[in-house]
Amino acid sequence: MFEGKIAKKLGGSLFPEEDLKKMVHTHAFCAALVIGLPLFGFDWIAFVVILWHMYSKLAERAGKEFGCGSIILGMIVNIVFVIIYDSLTSFIPVLGWITSAGLCYLQFYTSGKAYIETLKRM
Repeated sequence: MFEGKIAKKLGGSLFPEEDLKKMVHTHAFCAALVIGLPLFGFDWIAFVVILWHMYSKLAERAGKEFGCGSIILGMIVNIVFVIIYDSLTSFIPVLGWITSAGLCYLQFYTSGKAYIETLKRM
């Protein structure tokens, strides 16, 4: 529902609702799965790769040039947040991992929407 309103505001054919929703949800789910597993630092590397891939796919879909300058602040904020909450929750077996995965999903979801808004203004 909420994704539909955003997709309509972005202009229908530029970001079809289902395509946008699927792209953000798929990346958010993959990142949450990786962060939810106790991989002792490798999960952060995978998180960065998945985040970079989501941003590049969204930019490609919008027909915008994807460059480091356009997302460097978003990347830094996302990476800092994931390191902080994953470090705090990783010491609690199972419940901490699930909490970390949930926070990661929420973070990716909101980050994807924020980046779409940024692309809209470009």
